[in-house]
Amino acid sequence: MIFDLINSYRKYFEDEKIVLDSYHLQNGIYVLFKKDGTHEILKIDKKNSEENTTTSLYEYIKVRDFYSNYIDSNKALDTSYKEKRNGKVYSTERKICSNNQYTLFFKNRFVEGLIKDPKDTIPADIFLKGIDKYFSSMLELGKNNKKTEMILEKIKDNISTDEEIIKNKESLKQKFLETIELLKSEELTKDTWIKIFLEADELEYEKASIKYTYLRLFNKNDENKIINEKVYGINNYNFGYTTTKKPFTELKSTPFKVASMISLEDIKVVRNMYIWLLKNVTTKDFVKIPLDFDFKVLDDTRINGKPIYLLSVVNDNGTAKVKDFDFIPFYSNTIKPYKCTNYFNTNFNLEECEFITNDINELEKRVSKIWFSNSLRDSYYNYKDIVAKRSMIPNWKKEIIKENKDIFLEFFHKSNNIPLKQNLDKLAFNICYKTLIDEYKDGKTFNAIKAMNLWIAFDEYLGGNFKMIKNDIYLKSKEVVLNKEKIESDEMYFFLIGQVVKYLLSKSKANTKTQSMLDPIMKASSQKRLINVILQMRDKYSYSLMLSNAKFDNILKQILVDTVEKDIVKNKKYILAGFLEENLFYIKDEENLKEEII
Repeated sequence: MIFDLINSYRKYFEDEKIVLDSYHLQNGIYVLFKKDGTHEILKIDKKNSEENTTTSLYEYIKVRDFYSNYIDSNKALDTSYKEKRNGKVYSTERKICSNNQYTLFFKNRFVEGLIKDPKDTIPADIFLKGIDKYFSSMLELGKNNKKTEMILEKIKDNISTDEEIIKNKESLKQKFLETIELLKSEELTKDTWIKIFLEADELEYEKASIKYTYLRLFNKNDENKIINEKVYGINNYNFGYTTTKKPFTELKSTPFKVASMISLEDIKVVRNMYIWLLKNVTTKDFVKIPLDFDFKVLDDTRINGKPIYLLSVVNDNGTAKVKDFDFIPFYSNTIKPYKCTNYFNTNFNLEECEFITNDINELEKRVSKIWFSNSLRDSYYNYKDIVAKRSMIPNWKKEIIKENKDIFLEFFHKSNNIPLKQNLDKLAFNICYKTLIDEYKDGKTFNAIKAMNLWIAFDEYLGGNFKMIKNDIYLKSKEVVLNKEKIESDEMYFFLIGQVVKYLLSKSKANTKTQSMLDPIMKASSQKRLINVILQMRDKYSYSLMLSNAKFDNILKQILVDTVEKDIVKNKKYILAGFLEENLFYIKDEENLKEEII
């Protein structure tokens, strides 16, 4: 995955231009101290961030902020100074989050005078000693270690000298004290970022960051090697490192199975790419990036008919983490016409079932609404955090989404219909039947019919013949019932079982229709069991059956004596279709007039 992205987009991330174009400052207070002794303060929060992002000060600080951030908290410079005072131990470990001699990044809750609650604060004079440690760490970074010195050798002409680093130490400490005075009257919320900048050219900031950045790019430097005069180390992105004697052992918590070695040049490209992903992709469930993407504007209208990468990326404590990656050689949101209509004889208003579309995104929205309570897209990568917590979705529907979300992701977003085709009948039967159960207690079936219409349309779209067989069975069954003829096929047999069950249950005097009325027939796995259930239902409702109903008696006798060859479980869709159709036993003459269902 990493090398696919490098090979495709290397030219965009060999420098920081693309990253800086989309980089933005996080909430906090930014203080710029100028060489002439003046200072400027930039405050970024949700309320004024849009207003401030257009200023020249914002642009100035944005670039320098980019070159000053640490990679992550585990890769911060060592600032571990400790001091015990009045029985309390103060520690500045991991309290400073910048990486060079021009900046000092920390949160207000760690510095006395910048927050009302003194619980975690450190006296300013002790924090100054932490700054001393910060500078000494910069000076010692990479030295006295053969594995890191090989990196230093490669970058030695491009980094700040020790003299350049140390000359800013006292100035930055003084500006730290001045910042406390400037902000101590501010009512800052807990965990407000305070970022101090010394005025310097952009190139100086870039130069100051190189040493830290290159020495922290690899996951660990323990396994660094020089091969063909290039430095290689363990990839730090989407891989967790074990510190045992077997550093390439699979870690169960990582998204990929095998660690990889990567060159120093390549991992710099990857780092820039991951910063771009963090700023542009982690706010979305997933994105589709065309192979010819110029990294200006992500636009789904420009991916039709192109090879694409599909990426799902999350913000993992300030670092991008790719949850899913796939390459689709040819992606199109235009599909062959998908036609859904009402395939049942009903008086219900089923407008949602009447549509034709060749837009895969429109189809996804309709499926999500009819089958999944508008929760399908949210489930692909955020089922646990979003869908599972929704109280308005029945638990059975959540379970179906959880088990089958990848099937729909493949169909709607990866141009792969094979998983859906292979699982359609089982999946759709569960949806339709459980939808029926939910509404049958009120004597209704229209939501189940809508769900089954979608099933039939999918079957036809994927090359099946459910629609043709179902419609043919209905017309022929109508003739068989009205004219008291013979059942012609196993499919008709199953369809008429659904009709018989519907007719028998219509005789129930119960005010509420329960799941227990339908489960025995829908869960039967043998013909013998089907017949036993029907006989039990006939006996239970015999008090309401007409003394003479030749149409019903003819079909019932055939169901009881005929033998079917086809698998019952695989053909239950015809039983369900028979139950959802108009009941043929209430048609009393050739003009198709119906009695009122009792």
